[in-house]
Amino acid sequence: MEQPPPLHRLVNLDFEGSCYPSEGKSFPIEVAACRLSDGEARAWLIRPHADWEDWTWNPQAEAVHGLSRDRLEREGVEPRRVLVELTGFVAGLEPVSDSESDAHWLKVLADAAGLEPPFEIGSSAHVLKLMGIDGQTQDHPLWQEADRLATERHPRAHRAEPDARRGAEILRIVAERNGFA
Repeated sequence: MEQPPPLHRLVNLDFEGSCYPSEGKSFPIEVAACRLSDGEARAWLIRPHADWEDWTWNPQAEAVHGLSRDRLEREGVEPRRVLVELTGFVAGLEPVSDSESDAHWLKVLADAAGLEPPFEIGSSAHVLKLMGIDGQTQDHPLWQEADRLATERHPRAHRAEPDARRGAEILRIVAERNGFA
């Protein structure tokens, strides 16, 4: 039977996007990664690439995450640098995420950088399943407890870094409670 990866090998990723990929041509606007080994996290605002100029920008998403396109133009980091620094931060680890959209945004980021995606993003739901949270994850009592505790420590902000930290915390709590830590 497949075992979950050791926690010290995992890094939780979270992207924020201009819209959901199902809403149009969506590009990444922020990415963060949180290592489970030491809890260290890094986040990058992403300067929109010239190729994304007429891609979809959802004003409702902006209202949720609070990041304007103007702010990204002023404070964001160019996609190639973000990808290189992100790759260095997650080197040797197994990236996971709670959203399939994150793989889309990694690919869009890599394309803008003129590179291939440097890694695949695994499913945190699959890791949770290997740790005993089977079925509809959000209905499982242990997941609900872990989500509550993680949200107390890292309130939902709809920003990449707190969301990456929250996802990492959920994995840590479930692993500890089920004897995988």
